[in-house]
Amino acid sequence: MKLLSLALLVSLVSADTFYTAKDDVIQLNAYNFKDVVFNSNYSSVVEFYAPWCGHCQNLKNPFKKAAAVSKDYLQVAAIDCDAAENKKLCSDYHIQGFPTIMVFRPPKFDPTSSTNRRSGAHANEVYSGARDTKSIVEFGVSRIKNYVKRVSPNNINQTLGNSEKTQLLLVTGKTKPSALIKSIALDFLNDIESFFYPFNNKTKKALATRLEEYQQSFTGESITSPSILVLHENEIHLFDGKLDKLSISKFLAEFSIPLEGPLSKRGKFLEHIRRGIKPARKAKKGKTGKQTKNHDEL
Repeated sequence: MKLLSLALLVSLVSADTFYTAKDDVIQLNAYNFKDVVFNSNYSSVVEFYAPWCGHCQNLKNPFKKAAAVSKDYLQVAAIDCDAAENKKLCSDYHIQGFPTIMVFRPPKFDPTSSTNRRSGAHANEVYSGARDTKSIVEFGVSRIKNYVKRVSPNNINQTLGNSEKTQLLLVTGKTKPSALIKSIALDFLNDIESFFYPFNNKTKKALATRLEEYQQSFTGESITSPSILVLHENEIHLFDGKLDKLSISKFLAEFSIPLEGPLSKRGKFLEHIRRGIKPARKAKKGKTGKQTKNHDEL
């Protein structure tokens, strides 16, 4: 009788219904794990779970919320270790209890390299903190790779406007770059250099002077915090839209093709996985390929 009840529970709580296409959790398996986790400059927070596990059930809602609030700057994903196809992968990562949360952090990325642009393998670690949304997100954010360089009055003349590349500048009242601006830097890492400038009464004059030197017709004193500027071919372009991921990405897409993020090919690939859509395969001779459904603000 107990075995029958357990079998019924497993059938009701199946892998297909644990996280659904309405959630922002990326559903991983042995076949897409490498493409999602390792072919990215984003850090990934991955839950290794079993559908029948009570602790996994308790984590489900906090983990779904973590995916929803951080989807702009983290890859929050899950893999069912009870599925036969995934057992070897879970074993490779020495998963011995459920749920186990691991964080994968990418190596340094060199956009100037024409061959191997990632130096080394992803680092990984087991998350041992509290199993609530805030704690999980904060830990993931602490593992985001940072390509946003700090500009100050001391180095502004040597930094801004002294590159052949397009430059993105976030003017902010904060002393550290936000997770959102870090993710945007990752998206446009190929062609755009990203900087942030802590803005206050002591630093605003140096910024205004440098911007006016770069473009004489620009009024540097008009800059307030927060602001986003692009320095491109001796012209300053001031972003005047909503300070969200999609709006900023559309603005930057006028200057560069993104590697990742909502406007990239990879962004569409991840969205298909989130929504349970298999990408179309190339058709073999005599057959037709089909597309199948698998049931900080600044």
